[in-house]
Amino acid sequence: MRLRAYFRGNEPQLRAPPMRHSAVLPEHLATDLGKPGVNPGVPVPCPLPARALGIDEITSDLGKGLLDAGCPLAPAIQERLRFETLLTELSATFVNVPASQVDSQIEAGLRRWRLFSVRYGTERAWVERWLHMIERALNKQPQATAGIVESATMIHDYGDVYRQGLADWHLIIDGLAKPTFDGALALPDLAGAIKQARAAALPDPRQAALKRKIAEIRGRATAGANVAAG
Repeated sequence: MRLRAYFRGNEPQLRAPPMRHSAVLPEHLATDLGKPGVNPGVPVPCPLPARALGIDEITSDLGKGLLDAGCPLAPAIQERLRFETLLTELSATFVNVPASQVDSQIEAGLRRWRLFSVRYGTERAWVERWLHMIERALNKQPQATAGIVESATMIHDYGDVYRQGLADWHLIIDGLAKPTFDGALALPDLAGAIKQARAAALPDPRQAALKRKIAEIRGRATAGANVAAG
């Protein structure tokens, strides 16, 4: 299909380093580590040819061989293979699809396509941290759990709005929630503090108002702790 031809025609070839001789990799990237008689500093022949790889040469056997050898290029090649598999399956899907199902098939294809996007990786890391903070709230300050859960609504839309919300969320978590759970900040009403901070968040890449509010909340908490200790 034209979609597949476009991507095949516009994506750069995967190029291997010009290794016409053995290559010495850093210890954390050296191939064949852990095998008897292999030392990190010993040159290990690279299994890739010293030339540009055509699309037909990027096969599952190549990916498996690189993975078995411990080559640092293996994850990138396997990702490329998954992408090619997706293109093939999407192309086959639309060959005989009825007109009434085109829209639903496009939506299904886009959901799979999204797994290869930069945003998907970013969101996956954020969701993992959000769930971790919920777990910590349940263990450290259960009454703050709802505030952590609701903070997810800060991340929405696309582009600058999405990036701003994500940055503000991390700033609030790093400045208020995490130090509270770590025992470095005394905030008995963490949910209320998060709500105050969210109200101060503005569409400002410098996050000036939000940073001031967080500093204010932290200052009050520190002063209260000092009074209690005194």
